[in-house]
Amino acid sequence: MRNQAKILIIAGVLFTWCLSMVSAQSGESSHIDIIRFQAESGIEEFKIDALESVDQLLEENNADASSQEILEIVIKLAIEPYSNPQRTGISPIIANDHPNVRYAAAVLLGKIGGLQAINGLLQMLKHEQNNDVLKNIMYALGNIGQNPEARVTQAIARRIKSLDNVEKIDEELAFASLFAIGEVSSIDTASDELYQTILILYGDRYSQLVQDKAWAVLQKLWQKDQGSDQTR
Repeated sequence: MRNQAKILIIAGVLFTWCLSMVSAQSGESSHIDIIRFQAESGIEEFKIDALESVDQLLEENNADASSQEILEIVIKLAIEPYSNPQRTGISPIIANDHPNVRYAAAVLLGKIGGLQAINGLLQMLKHEQNNDVLKNIMYALGNIGQNPEARVTQAIARRIKSLDNVEKIDEELAFASLFAIGEVSSIDTASDELYQTILILYGDRYSQLVQDKAWAVLQKLWQKDQGSDQTR
């Protein structure tokens, strides 16, 4: 198995190099072709390389980074094990379940932004089980800072409540969730369910750091409420 993996990696590297050379000689941009090949491979390292390439394009403000095709590639990697789980034989293990890939994809979606990125993150939020990936999903939603039709706050509230019903939520995830709520919520979207979620994280089960963040988010919402009253 290890030898097969090595062969696949070597073949992939050679193919990527050849593709870049052909594209360069033809005068065409090779970015998207290489990223697509890496993303569609069955190798976790290649998928991560694809996301790192997208991140580099974003840092360089390259026009390819804002293309619809790049966005679709990132979303596909973000939701791959949920939307297209691949199993070997009768094994219950999902072969394309790569938390490191989804971790990086969530960060990129937060940088790219827009409605499609939000929809991809919400799909991740619904299914994700890894706390580190969940944390990045929350930060990404907060960094985008949009709450279309209150769907973001509604999804966060429901996921946090469902997790808390099972066991105490990871401290870093709890803080990230509050960050997202604070960045995207407004008094118009602050439902009873959202307030209940914030109060869960304000409870004694959580550290002082999380409680302080929950209190800060509540104060932020109350200040927005007072501001809206003054303009009426």
